[in-house]
Amino acid sequence: MSSRLSPVDTALKNLLSHPAARAALLACGALVLALPAQADPTPGAPASGGLTPVTAAPEVPAARSSGPKTAAQAEALDPILGVKLGTSGPRQYVHVLIRRKERDEGKNEFSLNESLQVNGKFTDQIGTGVDWLYHLREAFAFGLGGTWYEYRADSAFTEDELVTKAKQQPYTASALLMNWEAHAGFELSPIYGKFAWFNSGVVQFGLYVGSALGLASTEVELRPADPNTGRGRTFGDTGFKPVGLFDVGYRMFFSEHWALRAEIRDTLFSSDVQTINGCTANDLQAMTSGDTSHIAATCNQNAFLDKQADGNTAHDLLKDPSSDVLNDFAFNLALSFLF
Repeated sequence: MSSRLSPVDTALKNLLSHPAARAALLACGALVLALPAQADPTPGAPASGGLTPVTAAPEVPAARSSGPKTAAQAEALDPILGVKLGTSGPRQYVHVLIRRKERDEGKNEFSLNESLQVNGKFTDQIGTGVDWLYHLREAFAFGLGGTWYEYRADSAFTEDELVTKAKQQPYTASALLMNWEAHAGFELSPIYGKFAWFNSGVVQFGLYVGSALGLASTEVELRPADPNTGRGRTFGDTGFKPVGLFDVGYRMFFSEHWALRAEIRDTLFSSDVQTINGCTANDLQAMTSGDTSHIAATCNQNAFLDKQADGNTAHDLLKDPSSDVLNDFAFNLALSFLF
């Protein structure tokens, strides 16, 4: 005896007989089994059958950590300063560079300096100089200058050992003295910076090198001073010589306008000597012998304090021609004003 199916059962039977419908039902079942079971919110209550609704957990604000930051946090950048955040809380370690106040660019600089020769074997020289510089750039300047040598003489070795005791004279080319020199050149300051002067402030400084070309008036000492007669040293003019100057120095500012300079300057020049007071060796021989008819018009006889004594010394200096390239090294200490 067969049972008659209701219309609903007939519809379900027809639906389940379709392959696509069966696959859809199996997928829904797998999804239901994959959902985690929700515990009963009431402690001790039996688990309810079927699916339990899932509710979102309340959002709890994160507590501020007072402990050390992680490596990732330490590498983070401050959004304002643009530096890495430290590991010691809000404290930041920032390198501070003080802006330089004493700018050189576009300024004039006048220097008054004292010069002391430091390598004199046959000569000693002390001079006073004035220099002007215009700083076209912060590290480049050009200018003019000159030095007047108020003290110039043969060294103690030359006067006491060679002339007085040995009755000898150094080669003329090795014993030239400078009356004055004038030059034009430039200066480079490739290194400059600052340092703290105890707790009183920041001092600006700079290292510089310079080069110049110029002209010097030269002379030679003929006789040393005679204390018995009160006669001073006598000199003979040896003419003008082209010179080259090279210096390296250190400049330190102690205010906005004032600076102190210390430098070593090398004055390089050729010391080829052909005449003394415009007189050649032949002119000097004629002058000391009294034969004035053979003296050239360029020979200044009146420039000799004692024509006989000084003329003989000058003749001895010229009879053995000598030539040399002198390097006069001097230590210069200068006070500069910038405006």
